[in-house]
Amino acid sequence: MAESRMPKPIQFAGMCALLAAAIFIATQHAPAPHQSAVMATTTPSMSPLEIMIRNNEPLPVEVWDAS
Repeated sequence: MAESRMPKPIQFAGMCALLAAAIFIATQHAPAPHQSAVMATTTPSMSPLEIMIRNNEPLPVEVWDAS
């Protein structure tokens, strides 16, 4: 059987570098969730009345509902 010319620590470091590169490439190509789906699950919706009660002030004109 032929002996490897590289010492074991160098082989180990090379294998770790290849594994890290493979993981990096795999994470770059992984699909990410759409931003609206993330916002919908992490941001609770509050009614204008709840905002007024919690802040103890009138609702700003920018947030008023036009309907």
